[in-house]
Amino acid sequence: MRYADNSTTTRSHRLPEATAHSAALARTTQDLYQSLGLQRARVTAVSLRADGLAPADHAHHQLLLDPGDDKARRIEQVADAARAKYGPHAIGPATLATHQPSPPGRAHRPPVRRTPL
Repeated sequence: MRYADNSTTTRSHRLPEATAHSAALARTTQDLYQSLGLQRARVTAVSLRADGLAPADHAHHQLLLDPGDDKARRIEQVADAARAKYGPHAIGPATLATHQPSPPGRAHRPPVRRTPL
């Protein structure tokens, strides 16, 4: 972590298992950042480094009973395969359409189509 006055703070953490899962890396990064307890610090740069990298085929994965984690890992594998085959911009996060809520007390109802008798 580099601050506006060019001072730095370094933290390290070893994961309990090898991972190629972005969510696990992001969660670890957030935990390290929060452990610094910064309040209103002017951070100018955040650097991450990964050591001891190996092919994903050689990594072991602890099975969890969390279906959300398993689904996220499978989605990430498919996205990585698509990027490898079609390029880095072949797939990305989806964008959600904004939802306009109904006024209070009025439920949204589809328009009624009336036909003449």
